[in-house]
Amino acid sequence: MSSFTLNADPLKHLIITEARLEDAPELAKFSRQLFIDSFAHMNSPDDFYAYVEDAFAPQCIKNELNHPLSRFFIAKCDHIWAGYAKIHKGEPPPCIMDTPALEIARLYVHPDFIGRRIGYSLLNHCRQHAMDMGYRSIWLGSWKKNDRGNRFYERTGFSITGSTTFTLGNDVQEDHVYSMTLR
Repeated sequence: MSSFTLNADPLKHLIITEARLEDAPELAKFSRQLFIDSFAHMNSPDDFYAYVEDAFAPQCIKNELNHPLSRFFIAKCDHIWAGYAKIHKGEPPPCIMDTPALEIARLYVHPDFIGRRIGYSLLNHCRQHAMDMGYRSIWLGSWKKNDRGNRFYERTGFSITGSTTFTLGNDVQEDHVYSMTLR
């Protein structure tokens, strides 16, 4: 039987790097599993898994990695994948007033690392990247039923500035639009 012990201070050995094309297979597998862990129990299986098979297919992730307006950041703790974030340089929704604004399109932490400040570190990495690139704010969409995520965003300084919808199969879901002005 094998086991591993994480350092008592997970941030001591935390490394956040930009994903490369060769990370696509592992990123696809990792992101797919985190999405399933986060939301499968809250959705219709038919709608949910049809979306997952498409959105997290290795070729789809590879295409996203190649997209000139998107970047992925991978958080590893003691060389173990702990979380990831995707940013996207697109047009923000009309409710975002401080422009230019950078979207945090995905921010996920593996369940074994929740509560260990990995999400906070990824968010700060994205925030710093946005400031370095001259953005005035960051924004994201989060499902209104994503209670844990929404508490995290509010705790880290995001404010709800609007709403939008996200279609998962036949299910049209209501999302909060959160934003944060950068200083």
